[in-house]
Amino acid sequence: MKTTFVYDSDRKVYMTCYSANLHIYGSEDVEITNSDESGEIEENLYIFLTFIQEYETFFPWSVQRILMSIHSPFVPIDPFKEGVNLEKNHNYVVYIQMGEEHLLESPYQTNCLDYEVLWKNNNKTGPRSQEMCKQWCWWNYFKSYAYHDEGLMMLEQPRKSCFNDRCKEDKLNKIRRDCIRNCRLNCKDKISISLNIKSPEVIVMSHKPLYTAMDIFSYIGGLMGCWLGISVWTCTGIAETTFWTFLRFLKQYAKRFRHSPPTRNQLLFRRKHHDTVVF
Repeated sequence: MKTTFVYDSDRKVYMTCYSANLHIYGSEDVEITNSDESGEIEENLYIFLTFIQEYETFFPWSVQRILMSIHSPFVPIDPFKEGVNLEKNHNYVVYIQMGEEHLLESPYQTNCLDYEVLWKNNNKTGPRSQEMCKQWCWWNYFKSYAYHDEGLMMLEQPRKSCFNDRCKEDKLNKIRRDCIRNCRLNCKDKISISLNIKSPEVIVMSHKPLYTAMDIFSYIGGLMGCWLGISVWTCTGIAETTFWTFLRFLKQYAKRFRHSPPTRNQLLFRRKHHDTVVF
């Protein structure tokens, strides 16, 4: 178990926090537990047993309580905001399902950063998550004023803190903002939700590029094929319309020619006396 201290802003004091497999500081590797791949055996990662003693109450007028929170080993949390209050005379069993989400680096919108690789390249020093990176930016900002650890959420040792407004107005604000802006998303964002593994199956969700070079050529080729198809279809339609129009004209002309009366040599005659017809 590792002991850290979290500042309680309501009571203005530091509270003790006991953590297992917490690695927001130092160069230690995370603890690894081998699980049963068949999933037939339910494995217990941790078992905690605690008793609340009345004489340990620091504030006699308040009710004793224990807060518990399950989170990433590399992400500091505020148990007063994210923790769950444990009731007396209760037995808590928590089951977890593990998962990984693989994000894409620049130029994609996620623009993630592999903090584990960065941590190893820096001789196993520095932040190991985006949340810790932002807190380090705040810590470096306030460190320029006095010897205190303002900006860090979970401390290894409680020290002097600075909570007045004059410390937060300085020309170093720009440096702090630039530092926080460089704290990008973690490429491997592991999720742990409980303490007992019922199945060793790991759900992995990977983000793949939407378009590649071959997809672009296929897209352009498809557009050209569609354009040629539309052009051929249009030319064929025009030719077909012209042909049927000409054929209709020929039919109407032939029909008119058949129904017209035949031309004959008109007989010229005149009547003379004695009713004699002279041709």
